[in-house]
Amino acid sequence: MRKLLCSLCASVLIFSLCGCAAKNQGTNLSNDKRPNETNFTQDNIKTNDEFSNTDASSVKGLTVISDGDVRQRHCNTEAGYYYITGDVTRLKDDSFAYHLMYVDFATQQEIYLCSNSGCQHDTKSCTAVLPMNDFELESRMFIYQNALYILSSQPDNDGISFSMQGNGTGSVEGNSAVLYRMGLDGGNREKVYTFDSDLTLESTVLSDGTGIYLISKKLESTQNGGSAYVTSSERQIVKLDTSSWKLQTICDLNLGYENTTWEIIGSYDNNIIVEGIVFDTSETDRQQMNDDEYKDTYRNSKTVFATLNLETGDFNEIHSISNKALHSVAAQNGMLFFSLDTEDAIYRYNLRTGDNTVLATLGQNSIYKAFNGMLCTTSWEMTDDYGMNFIDMKSGEVSRCDLTTKTLGWRLELRGETAEKMLVVYDYDAVESSIAQNENTYEINSYKLALIDKNDLYHSIDNFKPIQMVGKGL
Repeated sequence: MRKLLCSLCASVLIFSLCGCAAKNQGTNLSNDKRPNETNFTQDNIKTNDEFSNTDASSVKGLTVISDGDVRQRHCNTEAGYYYITGDVTRLKDDSFAYHLMYVDFATQQEIYLCSNSGCQHDTKSCTAVLPMNDFELESRMFIYQNALYILSSQPDNDGISFSMQGNGTGSVEGNSAVLYRMGLDGGNREKVYTFDSDLTLESTVLSDGTGIYLISKKLESTQNGGSAYVTSSERQIVKLDTSSWKLQTICDLNLGYENTTWEIIGSYDNNIIVEGIVFDTSETDRQQMNDDEYKDTYRNSKTVFATLNLETGDFNEIHSISNKALHSVAAQNGMLFFSLDTEDAIYRYNLRTGDNTVLATLGQNSIYKAFNGMLCTTSWEMTDDYGMNFIDMKSGEVSRCDLTTKTLGWRLELRGETAEKMLVVYDYDAVESSIAQNENTYEINSYKLALIDKNDLYHSIDNFKPIQMVGKGL
């Protein structure tokens, strides 16, 4: 529970990721367990008793195609960048809709994802129009087998607490999650699967080439006096076979510890990489705590990293750290990278061999995002330095980038990558907020996108190639 409070305890946000996983959460290494004495292990493999894969041979090598960030309303190929607008517009029939936008990297132009040159993009027949009645605000999109997919589902309120009078327990249901498929040009959109209405889907999506993997669960609301709490049960990894469009349960996610919620942070081979917070108290007890009591309980907990093989069911706990300070983590290509705010090191753990080494040493070692072969790190304080560092995942070589956004001098927002370039938010159309109480608070009217060669980005060379925009940028 208390998703929002956990974020405040950590004071560092979980950032979105383009094809990989990177997270910052509250942690600390106890005084008698320094970072060079980490407790990575290879001999604590267990079999998940809840493992129920009815066709183990169907797992062919897993890749994260949409990470756990609910804001991932965008994705890209080598040719271009897709995103769903955050604002709705009124259509001709007075209904409302989001729009599907596309940035062509070759022409450096943004367009509505519609091939009709005379279209005004204000009717439901337009391929760029996503009717609000069909597409939820937190829809996620991803590329799979040369097609564009949109998974429309209601918000995941698991762990939320709120004020409400009364007592009792009841299930939480809403509109069914729906998976849509369309061509990369937006054409031939079709509804390929509708999930049961009592299922809530989490944000992470994986693929093995034969289907997509998701986490499903059922939500329940418990009211006690003036408060209500949303909890989950029957949390499972499911596979949607994209040939037969049949849903198959792979395994339950009750792994190792009671009342621990495991979050997927990456994958390699047939394994998912997970992390979970292990508390000394039950979830029921934590629901009755005030904020200060909960913060103390959180600081006395630990975060555990583990792998789960979806082919064999083997669950392997590989590392744990205390939650008294901050840590950041990313996973890519069978490697787990992590850092602590109490140390200057970034550690690289080889999940296949068990080798644990220091990849690089630098003060600004908070892992912001993971890209193809590169870690991007920032300052832990977030606002004391808006530059970034890029660290080669193999050699550990560190490159410093001091580029910031043009007008406001904020940190560049890295939206997507190709083999040679990055797509970034390099400027904003923004005005100072008239209602915010704090200074330096702005209302953003639009995000200005640009391409930049990776080599220029890594070496602070200001050579942005602006995109000709027609939309807001997200």
